[in-house]
Amino acid sequence: MSYQMFDVLEDWLFDDLFNVERYLGRLQSGKGVQIAVHVKGRDVLERIFSYDEITIGRAHPTVDVDLDLTPFDDEKTVSRKAIVIRREGEEYYIIRTGEVSVLLRNEFANDVFLEKDKPYKLSKTSDNFVVIWGKQKIGLKIRIKL
Repeated sequence: MSYQMFDVLEDWLFDDLFNVERYLGRLQSGKGVQIAVHVKGRDVLERIFSYDEITIGRAHPTVDVDLDLTPFDDEKTVSRKAIVIRREGEEYYIIRTGEVSVLLRNEFANDVFLEKDKPYKLSKTSDNFVVIWGKQKIGLKIRIKL
């Protein structure tokens, strides 16, 4: 009986839970938050996220992150949850949630070290540059794709 219920609910469950249509549409159109990771002058990773909240840091069994910086942080100085990018309405904000220093450069902030738990507006019209300031400097180029 339960298998029949799952057969019937399968499409509904995935469509409702993951909003597949919207997600696929955003991926196809390239909308979302594009993040490129730079280490030692090299592009090492690039992803597009369509989430309302993106957690960036070091993966750990007790911590879920959307963008895992573990492979680029040999010294393990980046916080498990270093920063969060959050969408509120039509605006995007970056928030330092970890202990490691984070530097932001965009049209609203020129080389500003982020205060912990304080939101800073991200530019939707130009690139946002972020440096996670551990022993290994990790650069992020964040582009809001509307």
